[in-house]
Amino acid sequence: MTSIDKIMWGSYKEYSGPFYRGSKKLTLAENPDFLDEAVYVFSSTEGCIDSVNMYDKCIVSVGCAQWCEGFTGGFVELIGLLAAPRKTGGNDTKGYDYVIKKLRRALNRSSAVLKKNKDGDWNFFFKNEDGTETEVITLEQKRKLYLNATGKKADWSKESKLHAKVWAHCIVGLWAESWTHTVQLKFTKDRMLNFALSDAKKILFGDPSLETNDSRIRCIRAAYLSYAGNNPKKANDNLRIASFNSIHEKWSDAWLIDVLGQLTFGANTPDIYPHRYDAIVDELVQLYSLDLPKNHKQLKLYYEEFLNVSRAKTEVQEPLKSLGLYDGAVDGLLGDKTRRAIHRLQHVTGIPVNGSPNEETIVAINTALKNGLPKEAPQKEKEHKGAEVTITIEDIPQHSASANESGARLVVRQKESRLAVFFSLIRTIVTNLLGLFKRS
Repeated sequence: MTSIDKIMWGSYKEYSGPFYRGSKKLTLAENPDFLDEAVYVFSSTEGCIDSVNMYDKCIVSVGCAQWCEGFTGGFVELIGLLAAPRKTGGNDTKGYDYVIKKLRRALNRSSAVLKKNKDGDWNFFFKNEDGTETEVITLEQKRKLYLNATGKKADWSKESKLHAKVWAHCIVGLWAESWTHTVQLKFTKDRMLNFALSDAKKILFGDPSLETNDSRIRCIRAAYLSYAGNNPKKANDNLRIASFNSIHEKWSDAWLIDVLGQLTFGANTPDIYPHRYDAIVDELVQLYSLDLPKNHKQLKLYYEEFLNVSRAKTEVQEPLKSLGLYDGAVDGLLGDKTRRAIHRLQHVTGIPVNGSPNEETIVAINTALKNGLPKEAPQKEKEHKGAEVTITIEDIPQHSASANESGARLVVRQKESRLAVFFSLIRTIVTNLLGLFKRS
């Protein structure tokens, strides 16, 4: 059994506490089903069968999926499964006595017992001085049981540190035998799909006709669950964004990489997620034989390309379509149709017409969405050199042959150089002098 000296001390943000990385890695089952594969991938990011972390808000998190006691009660649920009587070979029966033996030191320190509550579920109870018992239910009670402290860095004493280390050491000891690994694996498999929220269920698991032996489908499902196990909501949101913005065919290699990029680098994802990708990519390649970016740095290059496509769709094509300036596909590719629409927008709003979706153009698009498009383009100041003068039909004398009944505008381009202006002036002077001469 692991010595208590092997229990390390770690910290995360405002919390600190004991942890043990574990020594018993999960092995992939022979003839694995998809959930075996998903748990195997997930375990590469979270730890070994006998790992334990006690330095964050979870208070206690254990095993290959780091089941969190603080919010889900995962550790106590696992204890309940271990406490159920079972045959482990020959005439040996394991269960409650095994659990109590492994946790005895910790329970004695906490003055606690393990028993079934009124609902028939296993849980811990504090033993009170008057002989009564109090079930451990609230976060405050759980912190007292496992940590004898709040878990925050400034609140630890020498005594509470030893208290938490004893619990961590006893928890590691629970997974000393192979039958306990089987219990933990089944517990994890039964709950893996719970990490998939509504959008994920629809996008990844909603089509019953999908060929589930397709390696790309299995790959992205397993990868997704490894992210969702850490934070289901963030993973769900990023999957929805990636699925909507990707220009590639669903389930293709390129679509899969777009999704992985968004899951790893998307908005509000923790800074540990690039390392999460590095932790699972070898397992994904091993299981599914796909050509994936070999680390998060390579994945970031694909994601930056995907991000530009995403912005082109949401910040340019979609709003131009709603303004009635664009009638092409919303695909994130800035082709001729999109650039012509940008030209129209730039012309009517009076900004430089260059077809580029630059910052000034994005601001003009957002202003037009809010206030509507101007009824006509603003008039430009006339210039002598290369000026373009716009004359409406009302400005033309009625006898002019250039006038027409359609009300269309006439454009007269004046390409006068300074030299042309000078000769024009000389010509005017000479003409006037000749006129005076004739009259005299």
